[in-house]
Amino acid sequence: MSRPFMFSALRGAFRPRAAGTGFAGASFRFQQRRNAGTITSTSLKSTIFRPITLVLLIAPLLTGYLGVWQVQRLKWKLALIDEVEHNLSKDPLPLPGKVNMNALPDFAFRRVLVRGKFTGPPILQGPQTRDGVAGYHLILPFNRSEHGGSTILVNRGFIKTAEGDEIRRGQRPVPGLGPNGEPGPEVVVEGMITKIDPAAKSYFTPENKPEQGDWFWKDIPTMTEFAGGEQNGVQPVLIDVIDSELNRNRQS
Repeated sequence: MSRPFMFSALRGAFRPRAAGTGFAGASFRFQQRRNAGTITSTSLKSTIFRPITLVLLIAPLLTGYLGVWQVQRLKWKLALIDEVEHNLSKDPLPLPGKVNMNALPDFAFRRVLVRGKFTGPPILQGPQTRDGVAGYHLILPFNRSEHGGSTILVNRGFIKTAEGDEIRRGQRPVPGLGPNGEPGPEVVVEGMITKIDPAAKSYFTPENKPEQGDWFWKDIPTMTEFAGGEQNGVQPVLIDVIDSELNRNRQS
């Protein structure tokens, strides 16, 4: 082999290759593709986690949940209305002195007659509205001990917000009680037995805060404890007054 030919072969072997050819070119192209994939993946993640994208993803789920909840709530209300109308059509019964709590659910929404005296402490449950006016339901313990009965809870009915706030501050006598908060006179009350129903509190209803006087829903067991508890003869029974003329202190 001639010397010029050998030098020519060596120069050809060590001549720099053009970019993009051979192993180095393949590595460069792979790096480009990986960088492009990283950019695409990052862009996709940033699109998914944008606030507007999250809202669009969550909104259908939330709407579906609310739709199911509303349908369930409607069914519950319709069944409740049917039960109330059926039981209110029956004649009132005298409420036993000691209420059998196991049998009480069978008498939900039945009209009953009770004799006794209103006592404290008052419970203002709300907010409530009547004819577009804001207010509370006034619930009081009702002592029947003079006739051998237990103390129960009686919802006297609606009072306006201003009146309820004055009662909270001690600036207004509590309807049904004496001027200094002592038990009122003996009365006979016609009312409707309220059903103890866990579904009475919806998902959006705040929790009651008895220590602050905030009662957002009718939690009968907790109201019973607030009124003295079963150890003091208070049973978890609540009746809603039907007699709208209660303040006349009807005697019999």
